Amino acid sequence: MAKRNPLPANGTNTKNNGLGPVAREKYETLMKERVRQCIVAQEAKIKAHRSKALKMFLDQHKLTDKLTKYRAALEELIAFFGEPDWRSTVWLRDDTALLQQSKAQNGVDAILHGLKELKPIYAEIERLRRIESQVAEKVWLAGAPSEIANWLAEIGDPATVDLSEDAD
Repeated sequence: MAKRNPLPANGTNTKNNGLGPVAREKYETLMKERVRQCIVAQEAKIKAHRSKALKMFLDQHKLTDKLTKYRAALEELIAFFGEPDWRSTVWLRDDTALLQQSKAQNGVDAILHGLKELKPIYAEIERLRRIESQVAEKVWLAGAPSEIANWLAEIGDPATVDLSEDAD
């Protein structure tokens, strides 16, 4: 009687035999979506701090009073002359318009990156982005849906993220 070779023939990975191409694609999509949702939830925490960071940026450059006076004068001019037409946008009319300026955006982003309470959030976003770049490889190497479930647990659940925990 011939002895059986316990090694797989032609070097196939028996671990991959549990997941077919359709299942791998489904799990890859699922994992990428979960990572994306977690990143969006973390970025929402950062966004909650943008107005505070803008105030800090304006205070650092001693522009808060000047901007308040500018906006008051602008409102008087608009009340007298009327609203500008669609071709001319009023520069620095409000914080939204101010944040469209690249210098203000860069300053606010620098302040946000420097806030101690946001450092763990930025670290979590980096961790999630590293996972996101490895999703295809992890799914390809997965041998069973239980391994996918473990990776989903490692990613975390975006529904459990409390958006109000760090907001002021």
